Amino acid sequence: MAAPRYAPEFTAGQTPAYESPQYVPGSWKPGRKGEIDGRQPAGKRLGYQGPDQGFVLKIAAALRPEIKVQTGENVDDAIRGSINIALRRASLY
Repeated sequence: MAAPRYAPEFTAGQTPAYESPQYVPGSWKPGRKGEIDGRQPAGKRLGYQGPDQGFVLKIAAALRPEIKVQTGENVDDAIRGSINIALRRASLY
């Protein structure tokens, strides 16, 4: 396979070598204003860290036609209860 036209040509005495850039930035350090130091805060009204709630809403909408409820029950109530249980369980892992 022939070399492409843009490939550099080196003479017999030259060998290409790696050259480091002129400026090397320092390492990244967490120091943003909203950064949490240590563990996640926990308390009665702080809730539980968990997955994206939008995904469980998408699943619930897709499964809505398959949900069977008894007389006097509402499909929306069943979905809300299921979502709360799913998000709470997922945040435990």
